[in-house]
Amino acid sequence: LLAQVLSKLLIYHPKRLREKINSLTGEIGSSLANFGNIPYGHSFVGRVWYDPDNKYGCNDFDIKITGEGDPDAEPSPMVIVFRGECPFTKKVRNIEHAGGSLGIIVDNNPGEKADQIIMVDDGTGNGINIPSMLISETDGKIIVDELIKCNLN
Repeated sequence: LLAQVLSKLLIYHPKRLREKINSLTGEIGSSLANFGNIPYGHSFVGRVWYDPDNKYGCNDFDIKITGEGDPDAEPSPMVIVFRGECPFTKKVRNIEHAGGSLGIIVDNNPGEKADQIIMVDDGTGNGINIPSMLISETDGKIIVDELIKCNLN
């Protein structure tokens, strides 16, 4: 589970993932996109979904994304995809259409600081209603590897 706090992602569960991120990178550096509905002043907790058959998020998702398993009363499914192959806006729109409430994009440039990159609207972001953020390749791969290992979907 992750939580969005002032454009930061925090891992609550599983404990081993939280400990691994904390020991390797300290915190998950991130940056908010300049499109979508940014929930300034709010936070939410939700389960993270990953579809290995649509790892870039460029196609419609076949997985059923629900809030089932969320620890709070408000379902907030988050979807993680990798950067590349299509525009950020297409990824986030596909995530939103699948039922996701937050798009998490994993950077594809090793060593790049995600908090220094802005995901820009390519002119097609009008109407996207969910926030999205970019995280580092290192952090993203750790999270995705854990999702695959635990088969959390």
